[in-house]
Amino acid sequence: IFLPIYTKFTTMSTSSRMIKSRLLFSCVLLLLTELSADLQFLQWNPHWQYFVWNQTDCRGHAQSALRAMLEDSDIDFANLIEFDDFSNLTAIPDAWATLQTTCGRDRVALLYNASRWRIASLGGAGQVGCMISEDRPFIVQAFERIDNATEGSSDALDGVVVIGAHFPHPSRFNESLSDDLVLPLRLSLQSVIEASATSKVVLIADTSEFTSTSSDMIMSYLELAGNTTMSTSLEQTCCFDNGFPTWGAYDRIIANFGSGMETVVLMDSPLPSWAQQVNPVTQKKGAFHKPIKGILKIADGHTGPAVTTSSTSTMSTTTSTTSIEAVASTTIVASSPTSAASPTEMYFWVVVAGVACVLLVGL
Repeated sequence: IFLPIYTKFTTMSTSSRMIKSRLLFSCVLLLLTELSADLQFLQWNPHWQYFVWNQTDCRGHAQSALRAMLEDSDIDFANLIEFDDFSNLTAIPDAWATLQTTCGRDRVALLYNASRWRIASLGGAGQVGCMISEDRPFIVQAFERIDNATEGSSDALDGVVVIGAHFPHPSRFNESLSDDLVLPLRLSLQSVIEASATSKVVLIADTSEFTSTSSDMIMSYLELAGNTTMSTSLEQTCCFDNGFPTWGAYDRIIANFGSGMETVVLMDSPLPSWAQQVNPVTQKKGAFHKPIKGILKIADGHTGPAVTTSSTSTMSTTTSTTSIEAVASTTIVASSPTSAASPTEMYFWVVVAGVACVLLVGL
């Protein structure tokens, strides 16, 4: 099938061959991009007011925006904060499943693409907790890649530990979080890393940290400091009620592995009208955060596995954490990925598209 194309190609004029070669190169580059192992992450805290006030059908618009973000960007993991009541998370497409937890009235939902990832089967590979009493929840969960799965051999899978969290605010302006506020999350993270034997970690969070606190500093106080810190850029994502000041780089996606991180702010100023809510009685603006996407570049084409050698801290805390298994009946809601294409199917259609591309260029 390729011989006639090659024969025709060699008989073309120099200019035609140059044009065809550029088209073919562009086509191959596009296909390689589709087959890349880059990981896509989403962080969004639209804030509770938007669902309580619900002016101009904010709930419906936010649900539609979430669905579009997940599907259009083919998100691997997403962290949603204060995003409606859990019973109203109808915007999640079938390909994604959800882990959810609350502390008081604050809530976090960690979404994962169930066509590519599954919860790690090892005991103790997931924990939930509160960074302060009855407030600021977090989820720490180890995941395994489905497309690298060998049935009955989970320890051979590529894996990653993902944190979805809502950090408390520092006690003073332009200062970082004190150690006592970070400790509950750090201890849970160490426990999950040890249980899952996976040291590759991604934090997806509203960190409540000012621009003066670097992502390296956040990784350091989580005791994940090392040679690699890949972070989204410090964007002005917070908040609508204070005009998105330069110090409001709260929303971040940070990893301790990878070769690079691209940043995309998914809503820019001016915000859509439904996101500009103002309380009709108090005239107080809602504290809407702009959603942010991080694209983690994976140079070696896979996420692991990586075995940690770090030790678990012996410090104690009064803020409790709970294993995922202990709260599965109340905090985990998993949607069935019935509509998702398997990785094998995806690669098949990419190959078909590649052959079609070559044929088209050869005409």
